[in-house]
Amino acid sequence: MRLADHRTIYPGDIFTAAEHEVPMAFRDTIKRLDAPTPEKPIVAVKVTYKLIHKGGGRYNILDNQGKVVNTKSLKKAEAEELIKTLEE
Repeated sequence: MRLADHRTIYPGDIFTAAEHEVPMAFRDTIKRLDAPTPEKPIVAVKVTYKLIHKGGGRYNILDNQGKVVNTKSLKKAEAEELIKTLEE
């Protein structure tokens, strides 16, 4: 059998290869020695927002990771409205 990276594998050989490197015709004849690692489930985290005063009556909105959400500083009323929209 020849792998995608042009290595030749003979019967009884032990080798390391990704599944996509093994030709489809030989995948059912190969015994896998290690079990595939299960993927960790993705857990959705509720995003929270808070206002940070920048001075001059302007505010930025930060998410729970500390990243600024808005592109420019907003007035307090505009910022609060944007937070309500984002939390819906």
